[in-house]
Amino acid sequence: MDLKQVSSLMDQTFPPDYALEWDKVGLQIGDLTSEVHRILVALDVTSPVVQEAFKKDINLIVAHHPLIFSPLSRILSSSYPEKVVIRMIKEGLALYVLHTNLDAMPAGLNDFWAERMGLKRVEAIDPEIRQRFYKIAVFVPETHVEKVRSALGQAGAGKIGNYAQCSFRTRGIGTFLPLQGATPYLGQVGKVNEEEEFRLEVLVDEMHLQETLSSMLEAHPYEEVAYDVYPLANKSPKAGIGRIGELESPRSLKDFLQLATQLFGPKNLRLNCTDVGMDRSIKRVGIVTGGGSSLIQVALNRGADVLITGEVKHHDALWASENGLLIVEVDHHITEGPAVWLIKEKVERVFAERGWPIEVVATDAESGPWSLADAE
Repeated sequence: MDLKQVSSLMDQTFPPDYALEWDKVGLQIGDLTSEVHRILVALDVTSPVVQEAFKKDINLIVAHHPLIFSPLSRILSSSYPEKVVIRMIKEGLALYVLHTNLDAMPAGLNDFWAERMGLKRVEAIDPEIRQRFYKIAVFVPETHVEKVRSALGQAGAGKIGNYAQCSFRTRGIGTFLPLQGATPYLGQVGKVNEEEEFRLEVLVDEMHLQETLSSMLEAHPYEEVAYDVYPLANKSPKAGIGRIGELESPRSLKDFLQLATQLFGPKNLRLNCTDVGMDRSIKRVGIVTGGGSSLIQVALNRGADVLITGEVKHHDALWASENGLLIVEVDHHITEGPAVWLIKEKVERVFAERGWPIEVVATDAESGPWSLADAE
């Protein structure tokens, strides 16, 4: 498979629409015509990771963090990230990035931790991220309703949550006057015709819109197909940055911290309040992988007793403490660590479904940007 095909499938699997506006996701480096037979998954694109990719005969690196966040004013071999960009281009390595879209999407990184914590009634803390959706309404003669409906579904339309092939149809009368030169499927040239038709409606995301329209037109018997495409403002409470949910039953803060310790490790936890009682009741829990400072007030407004996140600014932690929100700061790298195998698992599955013989491996070359200082 070439890089263009792989990148397109990655876009369908991890929709870029879920990413925040400032984020840089998708294909960042690569020759679209180059072949891809081996992929390396990593959190960050560093010199050791690129060296590992070279040794392992990798064609494409899939990373959680973007290598290029802002426009490069120069490309020199003396500074990061430019030197890594140069090395990747020299070695013929491509780079695809999954960042806040992986955080925000259903069954993404935040849902991973919500599931591990046993949270129920889980929603996005901030559901404002939305994938662009459209409604297609097409008018079809009764003889071809099922054929057109099937073509729409196979092209990716009609998916709502855990359901596929969703559609709605209403019966009506279509009128049309074929002019000279027309070759109508039904009716006669020069005569106003009335035919029983169905209005068939489906929902489709932007990623599948053009493919869906092409499949619909191919399956439709009419010479000129009457259809409408409506842009929608739908948003899903299951998609967005962060997750908030409820424990099966309330726990004391002491018990909750023991649960957090089991998940994240005892050396990785910090609590923003020093004078809070360990018997304080915890029921509603917010989770934000990576940096969560921007969602502290949103989590508080949505009734969170505690917010678990990978990174909080000093003054934001003070504000939360003064306003009664507990924050358990873990570690940016720890909260995002599962991204590697999560990406690997999803990519392997979609490749297998299509019979693509592309190997996907996880990096052995990274351990995070921090280590404990030891003067001895």
